[in-house]
Amino acid sequence: MAIWIRNGLVISPGKKPQIFSPGRVLVEGDKIARVEADNGEMLSDSAEIIDASGCVVFPGQVLLHTHFYGYPARGMPPLGALPRTFLDVLRRVWWPLDRALTLQAVRLSAQLYLWELLRTGITCAFDHHASYGATHGSLNEIASAFNDVGLRGSTCFEISDRCGVKTAQSAIDENRHFIRETAQRFDLAPFIGLHASFTLSDRTLSRVANFAEELDVGVHVHLCEEKTDRQLSGKSPVRRYRRFGLLNEKSIFVHGIDLRAAEIEMLAESGATLAINPRSNLNNAVGLPNIKALEAAGVRLALGNDGFGASLAAEAQTALGAFSTSARDPSFGWELLSRILFVNNPDIAGRHLKKTLGIIAPGAAADIAVFPYHPPSLLNKSNYFGHYLFGFGNVPARDVIVNGQIRLRDGAPVGFHPGSLTEEARQVFQKVWQQRSLRGFHVRRSV
Repeated sequence: MAIWIRNGLVISPGKKPQIFSPGRVLVEGDKIARVEADNGEMLSDSAEIIDASGCVVFPGQVLLHTHFYGYPARGMPPLGALPRTFLDVLRRVWWPLDRALTLQAVRLSAQLYLWELLRTGITCAFDHHASYGATHGSLNEIASAFNDVGLRGSTCFEISDRCGVKTAQSAIDENRHFIRETAQRFDLAPFIGLHASFTLSDRTLSRVANFAEELDVGVHVHLCEEKTDRQLSGKSPVRRYRRFGLLNEKSIFVHGIDLRAAEIEMLAESGATLAINPRSNLNNAVGLPNIKALEAAGVRLALGNDGFGASLAAEAQTALGAFSTSARDPSFGWELLSRILFVNNPDIAGRHLKKTLGIIAPGAAADIAVFPYHPPSLLNKSNYFGHYLFGFGNVPARDVIVNGQIRLRDGAPVGFHPGSLTEEARQVFQKVWQQRSLRGFHVRRSV
């Protein structure tokens, strides 16, 4: 099906920004075929028309780290006393939740969260999953949710020894089966999920390393989110991953709060990606990454949200403050953040998915969002980031195309019915809350 998007303010960010005002975009199949100024002439072909008058036409955005499984936690009380440390947060909130999830809850969580992402104009999301109460088949449920809602991206299962050796092996098996049997069929990028160094034994990491080499894939793993990771590991998490051959250009590491200078250099030399998540870090009181040192060393940075809300623009607003605060320099971070959002995120995801993402240009993937936003001031190549950050990035998308298919039309989903899922979710998630338990979690050593 061919689609013309007409009469809009077309913005293609990236390394070579282009703006057409008004502009039009032709989608043919799963790719963009033409991008040009719209001179108002009538089009003689039979393509479907999306009138973007008074709207911004922008590439679908890319989210490099998130957790669909955290969706049922909205309104959920922690178990036991209120968490006072990061390890408390894991033991009293997230670990009991993921162990109580059912396959039904996994699928509902993914469907409803993907739907919220779609409405913000996100068309690609890299998920990091855990459901130790329902391991086998969980990634298939998430893959089906991607298909239902229409986004592209990735998912993987978070391997951990925190519930014992057998559960760790079941998580390895789930990743293996998914990568071999399902990921390619659903066009999802393959990764092996890992929790964090302090919940991973050498035996498990050795098995993961062999598996990663066998299938030529990277890991998606939490790294030094807080000093606990180093203390409980008993050694440098970065050096551990390097020793097992997992620190490489195929891998995505997440957070990077408690990194030392030598470890930052190792990350840079490896070519690995570090996805930062400032809102989650601030919420968990674990601090902020040393962005200035990471940037100076040449670490490839990306932006995730760790499952904290659905808006990438809101995450970027916090990131901007985090950058300047971390550097103690209010002028630092604007250009870097724009590059992370509009170059790094789509380039990294596109490399794993073998697609050209994040631009509106002939040959690029047809992932496009239309936002009802009429600029109140001048908008050009030098300031479109400001309009995104404080303007249209915070407005719900009106129309969204993913992979050449209209998935959101006039604010309503196409081929997907989220309203029918919300009542089911209320019942299912309430049962999940009731099944949580504080018993049975182990880490490799005590602080």
